[in-house]
Amino acid sequence: MLSQYVDLCEQHPDAIVLFQVGDFYEAFCEAAEEVARVCEVTLTQREDSTGEYPMAGIPIDNAASYLEALVDADYRVALAEQVEDAEAASGLVDRAVTRVITPGTVVEDELLAAGSTTYVASVVERDAADSERQEFGIAAVDASTGECFVTTVHTRGDAREELDRIQPNELLVASDAPTVAPDGDWMETEIDAAQFDRAVAHDRLGEYVADPDSRLANDAECRACGAVLAYAEYTQGDDGPLEYVSRIRRHDHRDQLRLDAAALRSLELFDNRGAGSGATVFDVLDETASALGRRCLDRWLRRPLVDREEIAARLDAVEGLVGDGIARSDLHDRLGEAYDLERLAGRVSRERATARDLRALHTTLSIVPDLKEIVADVPALSDHHDRLDELRDVATLIDEAITTDPPMELTEGGVIRQSFDDELDTLRTTEQNGREWVADLEAAERERTGIDSLSVGHNQVHGYYIEVTNPNLDQVPDDYTRRQTLKTPSGSTRPNSRSGKTRSSGPRSAPTASNTSCSVTSGRPLPPKQTGFRRWQLRLRNSTRCARWRSPRPNATTSGLASSQPVRTRRSRSTAAGIRSSKRPSRSSFPTTRISTAAASPSSPART
Repeated sequence: MLSQYVDLCEQHPDAIVLFQVGDFYEAFCEAAEEVARVCEVTLTQREDSTGEYPMAGIPIDNAASYLEALVDADYRVALAEQVEDAEAASGLVDRAVTRVITPGTVVEDELLAAGSTTYVASVVERDAADSERQEFGIAAVDASTGECFVTTVHTRGDAREELDRIQPNELLVASDAPTVAPDGDWMETEIDAAQFDRAVAHDRLGEYVADPDSRLANDAECRACGAVLAYAEYTQGDDGPLEYVSRIRRHDHRDQLRLDAAALRSLELFDNRGAGSGATVFDVLDETASALGRRCLDRWLRRPLVDREEIAARLDAVEGLVGDGIARSDLHDRLGEAYDLERLAGRVSRERATARDLRALHTTLSIVPDLKEIVADVPALSDHHDRLDELRDVATLIDEAITTDPPMELTEGGVIRQSFDDELDTLRTTEQNGREWVADLEAAERERTGIDSLSVGHNQVHGYYIEVTNPNLDQVPDDYTRRQTLKTPSGSTRPNSRSGKTRSSGPRSAPTASNTSCSVTSGRPLPPKQTGFRRWQLRLRNSTRCARWRSPRPNATTSGLASSQPVRTRRSRSTAAGIRSSKRPSRSSFPTTRISTAAASPSSPART
C-alpha cells in the first residue's frame, strides 16, 4: 500500500496526498507529520514489510474542517480515493486522485463562504513582435461557479490594478513563459510553461467556445485563459472540459471606472482602514436575498459603469422597484428561496451532486415562473421576462425521480421515488419479501422448538444460521446441525437449502442464499442477495448535465512529473523551479512545481 501511496505522491509532488483507507483519509511519513501538526490529530505509527513510518488520518465524513485547515495553511491537498469496490478487488484496492484542492480552486460548499468568489488568475505579456505597444492579457476563472473572463491592459501597473479588483486566491506563473507576477496577497503557483503555449491554449479554448480567435482580443488573452482553464481541469480530476464553464466573457477596462487598490481602501468599499471603523460600503448596500445577488453586487462595486445609457438603464430599474413596494417585496421574498444556482450547476456537471442538491435545484427552478410574473409588471425589468428559462423538463424530472426529503447519504436508501422505475420497484419488493421471510422463519422455529430466545442471523462465512443460547441447547431439535460454538450462544443450521437466485436490491440488504445451508420445511426459496444502488444514475434529459450516484471515476494517471515529497507552497513572489516539463503536455500530465525536492521511492518511505 505504501508503494501505491508513493506513486501518487510522485504524480502530485506539489500536494499533500490524502489516501483513502476505509472510512479515513490517511497520510504517511513526512506528510503525516504535517497533517498531524496542522489538523491537530494524533500521529501514529504503521509497520509493514518496508519498515515503520508515521501515519495520520482524518475521518472522511468530517473531512471539511481538516481540509479547510490545510488550505488555510497554504497547502494543496490531493484526495486519492478508492475507485473500485473493496469486496470485488482481488488484491490491493485501486486508488486514484479524483481532485486537488487548492486555495484558488476550492469548490466544496463547506470550505466556501456563501456568495463569495474564488478565482485562479494569470497575467501574460504579449509578444512584442505582435504589438506596437506593451500589452498584458489577464484571465481568471472561478472553479466553483464556472465564471470565466479575460481582459487586456497596457502597463504592469494596470495589471496590478486589475488583479486588485479581481482579488484572486491563486496566480499562475511559469519560469519559461512571459507571465507577470505582481506582488500581492495571493498564492503564486508555478506550472509548466507549455500550458501557456499558444497552440496548446488555443486547442483547449476550442473545447469551450466555437471560435476563440473571434472571442479574444489577442494571443496574450488566449494563453492566459488556456492556462487557467487547464489548471482548473487538473484540480477537478482531469476529466475533460468543465461543462459548467458555458461562456468566456471579455470586458474592456476602459468601459468601467478604474479603481486601484488605494481607491478601494480609501473608499472602504470592502475593507475598513482600521479596527472598529464600522461597516463598509458593501455591508451597507448588501440587502441581497441570494448568493447570486451578493456576487453580482460585488462585481458592480468593483467595476462601476461609465456608459451613460447603461447607468440610466440600471437607475430606471432601481426607480421601478422603489416605486412598486409590493413587487419589490415579492421579488425579494422569492429570490430568498433560491439556492446558489451557479454552484449547484457546477456540482451537477462534475457529477458530485447529492440527492439533496437536486432537490435544491428543483426548488430554485420552481420559483422562476413567479419571478417572470413579477418582472413582467415592472416596465424597467420587462426585458428579463423572456431571458428567464424555467427548464420545466429538468424540474419535472427531478420532482418525479427524487423523494421530497432525501437522506444525506445514498447508502441510506429512500432516494428514488416509488413507481419511478419498474426495475427498482421490483428490487425493493424483493428486499422487503426477504426480510419478511427471515421474520417468518424465526417465528416458526421459535414456535416449533419452544425456544423464545432463538434468532435467525446471517454473515458472510456461514450465510443464514439459527442462533440458540447455551441454556437452551437441550431443546435444540435433532434436525439442526451445529456450525459454530460461541462464548454464549451457539449457531446451528438446517440441511437441504442452497437454493435461491442472486439479485440486486436496496441498501438494507438481506443475506445471500448461496452462502448458507439453512432450509425451510415448506420449501420456500431463500431470499435473493441484496446489494446497493451504486450504479443507479439519474440523467437530466435535454440537458448537458447529469447527476450520477456512484463511486468516483478514476483519475488519469499523471506522468512526466518530477518526484517529490508533498510540500508546502508559500505565499511569496519567488517560487523555486525544478520541474521536468514534457514537450507536449496533456490533460493527464498537468505539471506543477515544488518548493523543495527530494526523490521519493518505495525503498525510502521516510520521504514520500
